[in-house]
Amino acid sequence: MSNIKYYHERFHPLFYSFIATCVFFYFYEKIETVDIIISKLIDSSFVINGVLIGFLLTITTLISTITSRRMKFVKDSGTFPRIIKYLHYAIYFCIISISLSMATPILNLIIPNDCTMYFNCFMFGVIIFTWLLNIRFTIIFIKLLVDKE
Repeated sequence: MSNIKYYHERFHPLFYSFIATCVFFYFYEKIETVDIIISKLIDSSFVINGVLIGFLLTITTLISTITSRRMKFVKDSGTFPRIIKYLHYAIYFCIISISLSMATPILNLIIPNDCTMYFNCFMFGVIIFTWLLNIRFTIIFIKLLVDKE
């Protein structure tokens, strides 16, 4: 059972973002204001991921100082490097998402009109994946901070 939990914890951001991207791709033509939605999503992603990078970098410096019972268990069981890896993935994908958000106006000029739908779906997928990576790490981090007596 623990292997199933591990694989769910590890791969659920990828799985759910893939499903969400496929659904978005399927309904892309049916959404009338898709360009406005994508534009607002990219703008929001740019701002939110910038704030999240600051939050995650602060956690990077503080995570080793947490002394809760759960954190001691995580360090003793050898799963602390996995948590650090999840933190690094969240930071890296925030940077990738910000970079793509900044490059989108230029890329929209370069990309042919027939490929715009694919690029928008790709951006949607990257944003959702980044969002889910951050949620995954935040949930784990909160569980480590909150220690039931």
